[in-house]
Amino acid sequence: MSTERWAAVWRDVNRPGQRAPKRTVSDDHLGIWTAFAAGYPVRAVQRCGNHTLRKVLDTVAKQHQAELKAARA
Repeated sequence: MSTERWAAVWRDVNRPGQRAPKRTVSDDHLGIWTAFAAGYPVRAVQRCGNHTLRKVLDTVAKQHQAELKAARA
């Protein structure tokens, strides 16, 4: 989704009577981070743990991936 579409989502979340989210967990999609920063510049953002693990595993040799997954558990 584009930054503009994510910004529309944040506007819907930020309707009168709704509290702004304290944290957003997302994948590495730049559109969501850009829209979130524009709408809630002081809020915390966090990358999804599963997406982080998958990115790391993409850089690790196949024979070491099972060991890394087990260490995470």
